[in-house]
Amino acid sequence: MCLESHNEITLIIDSLGGSTKSAYFFYDFLKIIRAPVIGLVNGECQSAAMTILQGCTKRVSTRHSRFLVHNNTHVPEMHLTSNIKEHYDMACIEIQAMQDQLINILMSRSKKTREVIIALLDIGTKYNREYTAQEALEMGFLDEIIEAKPII
Repeated sequence: MCLESHNEITLIIDSLGGSTKSAYFFYDFLKIIRAPVIGLVNGECQSAAMTILQGCTKRVSTRHSRFLVHNNTHVPEMHLTSNIKEHYDMACIEIQAMQDQLINILMSRSKKTREVIIALLDIGTKYNREYTAQEALEMGFLDEIIEAKPII
């Protein structure tokens, strides 16, 4: 079974993001397999891709890659029902729960406080602020920046 393999896996990431739920599912999978997973960012690592990167055993990036975190944009499916207020309230609870998951994931790997993570998410949402690989490393979202090997 692949969950028991100890062979190293390299996951190359170049993504603008995607589904919040799918990113959480992928993150969970990365945490349960025994094989070490090297997350290698070569290009963009934005939104849901940042969540996936945090699930990797080791997080590395090329020098010129770019990173973006922002508040959760998950929109639950809503239907017009006889009690729309109750439906709306339930949707708000789901959105907040998913936001809390994102904050906890980013806190666990970066060792930043909840307040710092919330501020970074707000900046990303308001200004679409991208970070360099060096900034991502300094914030604790990366473990290492890899450099190009010199041509001999």
